[in-house]
Amino acid sequence: MPSVAAQRPRYNSRMMAVPGQGVPQASADPVAQAVAGILESAAFAKASSLRTLLTYLWEHRDEAISEYAIATEALGRRPEFDPRVDATVRVVIARLRQRLKEYYDSEGASCPLRISIPLGGHQLALEFQEPETQPQPTAEPLPSASRRGHWKLIAVGF
Repeated sequence: MPSVAAQRPRYNSRMMAVPGQGVPQASADPVAQAVAGILESAAFAKASSLRTLLTYLWEHRDEAISEYAIATEALGRRPEFDPRVDATVRVVIARLRQRLKEYYDSEGASCPLRISIPLGGHQLALEFQEPETQPQPTAEPLPSASRRGHWKLIAVGF
């Protein structure tokens, strides 16, 4: 069994998580599978900073995470980062929130498990949705029968 340290991502020289690390790829956990699916999607293919941030939020999902920790550990900001002055974390979280929405509006539309980031926070939230079923066509009365009755009323009225 790998140690906890082995499950944490490796970081490159800019303190950015190395893609493919930290999120289990072959797991029975449906949430881990949903995160892996998002990270491998076309919507996130060219968004390395958003993939890094989502991976970081996933790895620290059970912890209270500060904006400072996100900035310095996930986004590669310097230790002098001040979240009271710099809105970088809030801006990138908003971009991730929007990209998740776009993912679920397109290629992730059939996913029963939705991952989101509620407004005002930076913790991942999960929502299970029932698969949508296609409505069955209803049988409509034949138009000829209703026309015949309509014509009879008109003929009687004269």
